[in-house]
Amino acid sequence: FQWPQSTIPEFPVARTIYVTMTGSDLNDGRSLTKPKATINSALTALATSGSTGIVIVHPGNYVVEKDTEIPENCALYGYDLRVTNLSLPDGDEVNNMFLMTSGIKVRGFSFRGLKHDAYSLDPITGVSTPPTKGFAFVFKPGAVITRSPYIADCSQLHTFTQDQMLLPIDRANANEVFTAEAGYGGGNIFADGSVLSENSPLKSVVVDSFTAINPNGVGYLIARDAFVQLVSVFTNWSRVGIWTNQGGHVTMANSNSTFGDY
Repeated sequence: FQWPQSTIPEFPVARTIYVTMTGSDLNDGRSLTKPKATINSALTALATSGSTGIVIVHPGNYVVEKDTEIPENCALYGYDLRVTNLSLPDGDEVNNMFLMTSGIKVRGFSFRGLKHDAYSLDPITGVSTPPTKGFAFVFKPGAVITRSPYIADCSQLHTFTQDQMLLPIDRANANEVFTAEAGYGGGNIFADGSVLSENSPLKSVVVDSFTAINPNGVGYLIARDAFVQLVSVFTNWSRVGIWTNQGGHVTMANSNSTFGDY
């Protein structure tokens, strides 16, 4: 027996919007029988509702527009990081994906293909010009943070081919051969306290189990009086695993930076 499409029963769930690969943005997303197709449409609907809520994204590969805002005190959950993959549109890889606002939580995704803008790193001091693009998460400019954004159970993965990752890797010269051919790997979080409202009482982010596999990239960049608490995070093959800059603060527990340069 097959239900006629017009008579499929709906079971709307309050303050919940579903996204699936077979959905449609013409749907309201309030039930699994009428899910939305894109995360952007779901977050817009949640913001328009004016209430706290959650977007639940089912397994699949999804394209997210650059600088996508997550509404305050709302959650964005992927089904599981191994099966729910997010990327920016082709040609937009050198951009940031999500804008963090107060009280949000995100978990259960793999972010793929992000790339930094050009930056430099002095081989003696270890400090020069950090990247500003190519991160999965940055603060929304002008935001007021009264409850720290919380990112958990995610991975950020490069999409370079073996041929693009050219040898020789040259740590002293910022691996220039590799960079020129393939670009820079992306980053997990850029927490820049200076972009927040001057009235923001907090400039902080809480992170649990967020891995970066990002050759020649920056895993976490914390700058200008921002504070990030890292628990069980791992960076692999990064140019810089954890970079505090101009008054940034970080605490780390049960974490590791492996194979990278700094």
